[in-house]
Amino acid sequence: MRASVICTGTLVHRWLLDRCVLADNGWVSTNGEPTSYNPKVNQAAGMVTVQINCRIEQAVALMTQRARERNVTVEEIAGGVLDRSIRFG
Repeated sequence: MRASVICTGTLVHRWLLDRCVLADNGWVSTNGEPTSYNPKVNQAAGMVTVQINCRIEQAVALMTQRARERNVTVEEIAGGVLDRSIRFG
């Protein structure tokens, strides 16, 4: 399990590097879309990829969708994923 988490963390990092640049105020998308996810969201996205065997992009989209459905922030959904009170799949 630990090896999967480390590998997934590396994938999240690569995904961010491919799509974002680090600015003074955090991550900024290279295509102009705001990307301000904190490390907690990135870690949770990695956990979701393991839970449902999906790509990072899909995990972030699912977390965003669930946040909209519950009228909460993505960070709140990430907190639930990290403390295992929210599970996907």
